[in-house]
Amino acid sequence: MNPAAASVKTSTEIITENANPRICKLGGVQIGCPNTKRALIFSLWDGIFANGMLALTETFSIAAAVYLRTPSVLIALLGSLPLLLSSIGQFLLPFFVDSSKGRKKYVTKGTTYQGIFLLLIATTGWLPEKIRPWSFLLLFALYGFSGNVISGLWIAWMGDLVNSSVRGRHFAWRNRIFSTTQLICALCAGLILRQFTTDSAPWLLFAAVFFTAAMFRLMSTQMLVLQNEPRLPLASAPLSLPFTEIRKNRPFLYYSITVALMQGSVAIAGPFFNVWYARDL
Repeated sequence: MNPAAASVKTSTEIITENANPRICKLGGVQIGCPNTKRALIFSLWDGIFANGMLALTETFSIAAAVYLRTPSVLIALLGSLPLLLSSIGQFLLPFFVDSSKGRKKYVTKGTTYQGIFLLLIATTGWLPEKIRPWSFLLLFALYGFSGNVISGLWIAWMGDLVNSSVRGRHFAWRNRIFSTTQLICALCAGLILRQFTTDSAPWLLFAAVFFTAAMFRLMSTQMLVLQNEPRLPLASAPLSLPFTEIRKNRPFLYYSITVALMQGSVAIAGPFFNVWYARDL
């Protein structure tokens, strides 16, 4: 082989390598440059901590409400009221968001408030007996609202970080890790509390669960703070509600109606199943 030719080939490779960003992999999927990989690693840890929080709150929120002697009507609202407030908030949020400030500011504020509301929920068991159920319902609704209302901004943020060609594979890999995290957290908490019933467990145990969930949420917020955000192009036109476009896009319209009906039925029936399970089973 001609050494000069080899030298030319090597130089060409070096030039090409320097001209294009180094492609990195995460979970076996090519996700882009090192900065993107770093952001997605922080996002992965954010998801792990957030799913740990969800596992604890979803597993023990209804049991805590039953412990506080919450009426069945209020327990039903635990499932539906946060969704209602979040839906209204997501509908109105674009009119209050300043796109020049980016999405990170709003997402981290929402998750911080969510952690604060969980800390307040942990104290409701020591309030006067008459206001415990209402305080728990109000704080739980605000907890759900503060996290869900910024979910659209978070999804858009992640959509800019992950290329559309690998988005499905990357999120499938993430979801496997998150599902495992939820299962492990729920099982660990259940094993620790298995010797207690809803009536015999002291409120201190529920407070410890919500306090731990709050710490998970605040740690996930720190991961979001460390995660970089791609720059957004400035909007060239004022925001308007695209009702005409939605009516024309029939598949999207039918999909939205189907999801709304499904989530509505689950929100109505879900809390009653948990009450039946906690009180009678």
